Amino acid sequence: MFALYPIHKSIGILSFSVIVIRIYWSFVNGWLQLADNYTKIEYNLSKIVHWMLIIITIVMLISGFIMSGAVGHGVSVFGLEIVAANFDPVAKN
Repeated sequence: MFALYPIHKSIGILSFSVIVIRIYWSFVNGWLQLADNYTKIEYNLSKIVHWMLIIITIVMLISGFIMSGAVGHGVSVFGLEIVAANFDPVAKN
């Protein structure tokens, strides 16, 4: 049932790495310029939506990492263990 779960977590960690690198690159090199034919409110709304999408994406990936580690499953990236699995033997009884 959970055969693809390790692959799911690995892709999530890789996605997080790519997103962090992309955000850093954007801060260093600047964001792309928008077209000039938008009103001020459309421009401001596009900035707000853009930042909300970035924040939600990062929070979603971090929360998945935390939940996986907190439950005791551990986190690994294609077999390379980042957070060790720590199952509670009392909970299994």
